[in-house]
Amino acid sequence: ADEFTSSAGFTMDAVGYGVGRRDGRIPNLLRLVLGDVEPGEMDSALLLECNIDDMNPELYGNLMEELFEAGASDVFYTPVIMKKSRPATKVSVLASPQAESKVMDVIFTETTTLGIRRQSINKISLYRDESILKTRYGTVRLKHAFHNGIRIKTKPEYEDCKLLARANNIPITAVYKEINRLLGDER
Repeated sequence: ADEFTSSAGFTMDAVGYGVGRRDGRIPNLLRLVLGDVEPGEMDSALLLECNIDDMNPELYGNLMEELFEAGASDVFYTPVIMKKSRPATKVSVLASPQAESKVMDVIFTETTTLGIRRQSINKISLYRDESILKTRYGTVRLKHAFHNGIRIKTKPEYEDCKLLARANNIPITAVYKEINRLLGDER
């Protein structure tokens, strides 16, 4: 093996055990697990969270923008009830270990929190690629997701659809309708 991990994204097929003949301080035991690796990529990530009950709600939009600029891969807000039955907002941020410092700086400087909870997590993602689709309104990027080597999802890039709708002075739903028509059974 070229690496050891406490958690791996695979389906276990069989487990074998063995006992060696050598006596020493550490038991001479071996456990072997045979399995199939799950498709997709497993990445290390951090979940940074804090609860806020004393911040102007108008500031949350700017906070999200600043967190994404600092390298967050996802930001979400959850309404929670804190001690003394105070309504609050839980700020949750997913980030790579490389972006941790910048993301934490944003949380501390752009919010009223005094502390951040930090958890290391593993994130499994489907394999993805992109293609370009030409429509009568212009070109749009399509994102495709694969599971077990089979394309299972196709989704147009929202920002491209929004730009085409504005450029053609049509509702964004018309752009989506045209994309769905062109993709037909391909999706």
